[in-house]
Amino acid sequence: MVAAPAQGVGREIPQSKEAYLKLFEKEWIPFHEGRAPETGLKEKGRPERKKICEDVKLKNAQKGLFLVTDGVSSSQGWYASRATARIMYERLGEELDRGVENNIQEALRHGENPLERITTYVVAQVIAAVEQADSHIRATGAMNREFHGSTTTLSMAKLVELPDTKGGRLQRLFFTNVGDSRIYVQRKGGHLERVTRDDSLLQHHVDLQEITPQDADAIDQAPDPKRLDARLSAYARQRTIITKSVGSGRPTENLGVSYIDLQPGDRFVRENE
Repeated sequence: MVAAPAQGVGREIPQSKEAYLKLFEKEWIPFHEGRAPETGLKEKGRPERKKICEDVKLKNAQKGLFLVTDGVSSSQGWYASRATARIMYERLGEELDRGVENNIQEALRHGENPLERITTYVVAQVIAAVEQADSHIRATGAMNREFHGSTTTLSMAKLVELPDTKGGRLQRLFFTNVGDSRIYVQRKGGHLERVTRDDSLLQHHVDLQEITPQDADAIDQAPDPKRLDARLSAYARQRTIITKSVGSGRPTENLGVSYIDLQPGDRFVRENE
């Protein structure tokens, strides 16, 4: 049975796994520019791949929207990754662009600073979009056991052109993450710098000063955790355990939405674990 249609790109109620996957692939093609993500390996270092890709990518330069959702394998993440991506596209694409323009005009009519007003507005809309995705995934799981318990990580960025305070325009990149998918920024001629903070047990141990950020990087990047020294190997099992995800817990609790103003030649990169 095909998913029942509803308003909005992310709001249909799926009736079956097969129907949802078929509908998603058909509808997502026009939204994403570039290659689709590859289906992940069942086990690192072995060639056998999973039956369903649990990741979704979005690169849509026209709407200035970029994201990666990495579904959690142990919790039917294939659904949460798709539902989150679709709702973020709906809320933070044309809908957000219309709201930005309306707020700019409203600020100018009242003699307000549009830059400050729009920044506050965009941050609130990003948080609201994550809240909607989380609620939608939970509600769907409650109605259909086939989708129950699905969760995903998220890293997203929205590029918004805003009037500056000098009569010109600036490119402000808003970004956030839930889980351990990351965003890096490279200033022109500079090095890559990670601008998001992992929601993970490994990061928790860094916060407690049990290990250093350098230790965490060594654990995270180790090809074979068994070869780490005894002090670090104790944390190796926790390197893939996240403390936040969309679809479980409280993903918007203390959710940070940050921004930077980009210059010509700057780049940003998204990474999913």
